[in-house]
Amino acid sequence: MRLTEGGKERPEMAEDSIGAEMALCRLAETLVQPGNTAAAASAFQQYDTSGDGYLDVGELCKALRSLPGVQLSGHEVRLLLAYLFHYGDKDKDLRLSVAELQSSLAPFVPRPKEEELQRAVSAYNANHNLPALLRNIHKLQPALLPAACTQLSVAEAASPFQLESLGALVTAAAPGVAVPPIEVEQLRQLLVLDTGATAMLPSDLVTQIGLCADAYKRAAAISRMVSEAKSQNVPVQLDTDLGGAEIVLQRLSDILVEGQGQQISEAFKHFDKDGSGYLDGPEFCGALRQVQAMITVDEVRTMLAYIQTDADKDVNGRISLEEVQAILQPFQ
Repeated sequence: MRLTEGGKERPEMAEDSIGAEMALCRLAETLVQPGNTAAAASAFQQYDTSGDGYLDVGELCKALRSLPGVQLSGHEVRLLLAYLFHYGDKDKDLRLSVAELQSSLAPFVPRPKEEELQRAVSAYNANHNLPALLRNIHKLQPALLPAACTQLSVAEAASPFQLESLGALVTAAAPGVAVPPIEVEQLRQLLVLDTGATAMLPSDLVTQIGLCADAYKRAAAISRMVSEAKSQNVPVQLDTDLGGAEIVLQRLSDILVEGQGQQISEAFKHFDKDGSGYLDGPEFCGALRQVQAMITVDEVRTMLAYIQTDADKDVNGRISLEEVQAILQPFQ
């Protein structure tokens, strides 16, 4: 299974063109290097004999024939040129920039072994921790997520990945896995918190995905502790290794659940900056920072993950007053 073009799987090479596919894989290994754009640029420059920042047909032909361990026939070279220019030459100027070449090579980054990938998918199906799934896939094949970002990007090399394409990235990295759109939106909110960011460099995105995975893990731990306390009809006692989340929950409970009627409504309205009757991710982050000015980014991330997974009962990506009251009630 390869990365996709426009949501569709790109066709495999014909059986008599195994050398061509090997060449694409070898080029991908050389030019799609996660976390090492300098090395990729250096490799590209070796092929760019004119030094104009592009590979024309002649330069690309020489590059293909110079690949070590690959013997290409004339037919295979023509096939490769047709493929690379068809998928890579976005501006149709008959030359390829490093970004265009990386985009066309992205599908040939090797995927993880099927059994290893299935273990990651099984873990996701059990806990629905989407960033953990992406992190596990990244551990299995570190080039895959950056390559997918490159393929989905329409900008120049080393440019930020647009978070509006996060759903497409999930599909490219984990084809065939049924990920609800709401989980993609929740991850996007968790990635940006209240910064309003719309894009990230692929390397930063991979790092942030790992942090989000940890936040969902801590949120799941909070949820288990609350469930156990409810089942035993005892006060909630949260562990102290939850990054301060237990303190924030208690303070939010004091503010939002204290009193009745108007007082609760006014507190919620104060956090509901756009007056929608709901708190979205950024608004809830603002509420957290007002409750505890010294709250850390990790604490905010954990709290938002907990609210997303336990408070959003109608699964619409927003939190109502009733949902906030219900989730904070155990901490009164």
